[in-house]
Amino acid sequence: AMLTVYQTVSITSQTIVIRTNGMSTFNSTLTADQLRAALFYDQESGVFTRIKVVRGRSMNAVVGHTNIYGYKIIMIGKVNYHAHRLAWLYEFGEWPSALIDHIDGDRENNRIGNLRASTKIENGQNRRTARRDSSTGVIGVTKHGKHGWRAMICVNKKVIRLGTYKSIALASEAYIAAKRAMHPF
Repeated sequence: AMLTVYQTVSITSQTIVIRTNGMSTFNSTLTADQLRAALFYDQESGVFTRIKVVRGRSMNAVVGHTNIYGYKIIMIGKVNYHAHRLAWLYEFGEWPSALIDHIDGDRENNRIGNLRASTKIENGQNRRTARRDSSTGVIGVTKHGKHGWRAMICVNKKVIRLGTYKSIALASEAYIAAKRAMHPF
């Protein structure tokens, strides 16, 4: 288990709590107006660019980098933000109250038409690939016994076993069919 250490920073009598890796843990004091004064957001491409020259960095330059998890990260005022959360703030004028889901599953596609507010459960329903620690590398499928493959799906925090199959492909097909029927998001 990873221990997360938090640091409290006061800025003009307002407090921001940040993780030690610099990612904001919740909506900071950054406002939509401050964001719009610093960056331009293109709805069609989902890309942020600099509006003015800052510390020698050119105007109209694309900002941000991709982190190890595939998300675009943008630093503003020494605080790192996920670009999809900034896109929401830029377009709607307020921080999202929920998670932001990338509809197409592409974490770098921050076009506003590809973003939607979601709960943790809804966001999990949009998963298209197996987790990194998956023993099979196939979403919804685990090894069962010496020659079998079990298909499972999670609905409303409950695991539903879909059956045991002779091949990984059959188990995957069962999972995909169940996902289409049981995951509306």
